[in-house]
Amino acid sequence: MRRLFWILVGLVSFSSVPSWGQVRWSNNGHFYEMVPTWRTWLEAKADAESRTFMGRSGHLMTVTSQAEQDFVVETFGEPLREASIGGYNTPEGWKWVTGETWEYTNWAPGEPNGSEYLAFHGGHGLGQWNDRPNSDTRHYFVEYPVRLFDVLPETFQVTRGNHVFGVLSDLFESDDRYIIIGSRYPFAVSDPSAQLVIETTAPPGNVRVAGVLFESAASIFNIIQRVELFDFSANRWVILDERSAGTNDSEVLATNSDNPGRFVQQGTLRVRARFGWFDRGAPIFNWQARTDRAVFAIAVD
Repeated sequence: MRRLFWILVGLVSFSSVPSWGQVRWSNNGHFYEMVPTWRTWLEAKADAESRTFMGRSGHLMTVTSQAEQDFVVETFGEPLREASIGGYNTPEGWKWVTGETWEYTNWAPGEPNGSEYLAFHGGHGLGQWNDRPNSDTRHYFVEYPVRLFDVLPETFQVTRGNHVFGVLSDLFESDDRYIIIGSRYPFAVSDPSAQLVIETTAPPGNVRVAGVLFESAASIFNIIQRVELFDFSANRWVILDERSAGTNDSEVLATNSDNPGRFVQQGTLRVRARFGWFDRGAPIFNWQARTDRAVFAIAVD
């Protein structure tokens, strides 16, 4: 299912640029953020490098491929115009702040024309590049090289409620193919009326972030959904997220970077997550929980 994460109504005013927080690109696992504060390029660079997210320092955004260019244009749209990004001119040619190879370019017609720092153009095609002097102040984009990747579940089990229909592969993509669970009267008020457990094998390496990307809904209002990971070191479940479940699909990225290795079983590298739906002591019969997507989100060094 295609989801609209935000809606812009009317014209964007660049004197008041909106901020949407960090947005992940699944191709590289990086997160991108627009900063609506106006700074010179050098000030923006310093601020970007002082920011951290999921344990990784940021840098001014680099756009090193057509795929990445397409992602930022589709994701951020009009506020790209005039924004600073992480390219700069040297006697040896243009370079990225990260040291990545300068190969892909997307200059606007007539650009570059002798200035020092890279920004998106304000007048030509959306996302085309322009070179500007440091004396200009503008908003800017920060990139965080977290490398948080999707890891598909290998098994699933409905542990509370009735498995109405759906198979494992229905959890892999946001595509209107669901696992449907019918509610069942809970054993206790604190128990869920529907519950789904998934497992997978983590990639080898030092786990820096562990979590899940989860898209679901309930057929009625007043249902609470909970997302948990299993802590193998303490032999208990840890709540990552709890909120009201909507009747339309909504996506949750719930992660933990506090000693995340505890969520990976030693030796087997198993990772386990569960998703519960609660009606909080006022049982309503014959409602359903549906899950469109449930995958692990894991960053490994």
